[in-house]
Amino acid sequence: MPKNRLNLTRDFSIRTIISVIIILILLVVFYRQITMDSLISQETRNNSELTNNLSQDLWPEYAKFLSSASSIPRKDLLLHPNFKDLNHSIQQRLRGLRVLKIKIYDLQGVTVYSTLQEQIGDNRWDNAGFQSALSGVPLSDVSFKNEMDTIEGTVTNRHYVYTYAPIQRSPEDQVEGVFEVYSDVTHLHNEINRTGYVITGGVIFSLAAFYLFLLFLIKRADRLIHQHQETENQLQEERMLFQVRHDKLTGLSNRSHMLELVEQALHRSRRTDKALAVLQINLARFRPINETMGHEVGDQIIKKSAVRMVKSMRNGDILGRLEGDLFLQLMEGITDSKEVANRANRLLEDFQEPLLMNEKEFVMTPSIGIALFPSDAQKAETLLESSGAAALKATKEGRNCYVFYTDALNASSRERIELEMGLRKALQANEFELHYQPRISPMNKRVIGCEALIRWRRGEHELMFPDQFVKLLEESDLIIPVGTWVLGEACRQCYAWHKMGLKGLRVSVNLSLRQFKSNDLPDVIEQTLQKTGLAAQYLEVEVTESLMAEELERVIELLQRIKRLGVMISLDDFGTGYSSLSHLMNFPVDHLKIDRAFVQDVTHNSQHAALTSAIIAMARSLNMGVVVEGVEDSEQQKFLEQYACEEQQGYFYAKPLPAKDFPTAVEDIKRRLRS
Repeated sequence: MPKNRLNLTRDFSIRTIISVIIILILLVVFYRQITMDSLISQETRNNSELTNNLSQDLWPEYAKFLSSASSIPRKDLLLHPNFKDLNHSIQQRLRGLRVLKIKIYDLQGVTVYSTLQEQIGDNRWDNAGFQSALSGVPLSDVSFKNEMDTIEGTVTNRHYVYTYAPIQRSPEDQVEGVFEVYSDVTHLHNEINRTGYVITGGVIFSLAAFYLFLLFLIKRADRLIHQHQETENQLQEERMLFQVRHDKLTGLSNRSHMLELVEQALHRSRRTDKALAVLQINLARFRPINETMGHEVGDQIIKKSAVRMVKSMRNGDILGRLEGDLFLQLMEGITDSKEVANRANRLLEDFQEPLLMNEKEFVMTPSIGIALFPSDAQKAETLLESSGAAALKATKEGRNCYVFYTDALNASSRERIELEMGLRKALQANEFELHYQPRISPMNKRVIGCEALIRWRRGEHELMFPDQFVKLLEESDLIIPVGTWVLGEACRQCYAWHKMGLKGLRVSVNLSLRQFKSNDLPDVIEQTLQKTGLAAQYLEVEVTESLMAEELERVIELLQRIKRLGVMISLDDFGTGYSSLSHLMNFPVDHLKIDRAFVQDVTHNSQHAALTSAIIAMARSLNMGVVVEGVEDSEQQKFLEQYACEEQQGYFYAKPLPAKDFPTAVEDIKRRLRS
């Protein structure tokens, strides 16, 4: 499960608390701004009305006096009868009002009257409120003072609104002076604060209730989301586990999972004291179909074959795909081997019916190897090895059959595995070497070339021949890198002999059917020639008749590409396969190599002699040269001499030799041919 999963409740709580704080701050600011604006507006109207009343009642009588009051010294002004009368009149009119003090300014901004006499004479010309009132527009603001002198004496902690109001006898008249009125709004301000606290508390309570309601919903949603996440994570883990333990193509258990299942079945069998069987099933004809028809068709054949195997199983049996065309079936609760044999026969019968693919029918031939517990093996891995050895035996016995495991099979299987492991290391360990068998032209009495034959020096003293390991190279796909090495080494050695003085010598290299599966074979040959420096006319590649059973058009196109390089082509082991003469005419072949099986009895078997002479005649009619393999004695050599056979090869002249011994053998053959 992911460590950083979504925590909706936590995120919601954090965001909501921050949002509530912001909302409360905005609400308080907005409420205070609204109430203060309303308070100032109301007090401005009140103070303007008071100013208008004073202007109507007192200004006409004292206007002339006040207009010249700024020129009178304050001490004399305070004793002036008009000032005393004005002050008395104002005091009378302010009685009972919330007015803290009042001031009168002349048009120059000089204080000509104030309820606080010490302020008389102050100049307020630069005051924004005075300038606004002077232009005919009242201006007010609210303020607070810890201590303030008023009409009734000193007061503390007072909120007040001060208003600058123009003195006009009528709205159309000019401004003749300015009143400044200070009104006490402390109780209103406190009331506003109390109301604000109540509203804020109510909002907080409402938001808290709403938050708790939403929190309940969010927690529920959070639980559902987490449950969904856990379910998704569990499903994802199960999907990942399934992918790790199952074959992607068929959905069957893979090798590692099948080993686990077999191990679990072994535990159950030990507890119940019952036998079990594992059947290793190899679709023997799958590989050539996959290579010739393409992987898409091959994949479909594997899938359809898996479905057919599943249908033929008992309830409770398990089928897995080990790799490629190799399957494993697990059968528990076996009473005797006959039951397993019947099941294997049923599977073989089911595969008698062809698989239909793209309107083509494909008949698969399973080879089934069977191993039993407890008689054959005690461990899962050993059961797989034993069933594999039996399956290999079934393949060798002709396929489309089943074989029970025996101890002898296990020894053979282990030897094969060890051999394959050794082959995989041999190329890197430089254990392969080439021996070269001379090819002779008796008519010209000279050595015209040689055939490169691979050997495997396994250990210091053991030298293995191709028939002991080449088939395994082909089955394990090692034939591709090994074949490339043989081609390169043979070309390099031939070029080295040219440098030594063996001019005109041609080297012949065998190509396997697997190498022809790749369309880049001509490119590999061309690159090898360029790398080694050998001219193309000194290289000959040998192919077998089995190529004719492949995609003929593609094979011919590859051979033609090789031919265009200047390389010679020979058809090896001619007469032992299933050559079609019509196809042979289309093959760009320079030589036919007659197999040694015909030559061995040409002097004792008239049919072999007739076939050999017929092949030589046919080759000449097709403008092909003839190379005869397996010439081992002088009688055979004399028989071939009657038909003027161009090239011969065999122990009569020389056996395959290491490269270091080849030049000496060439000189020896030359002396024998001249004598």
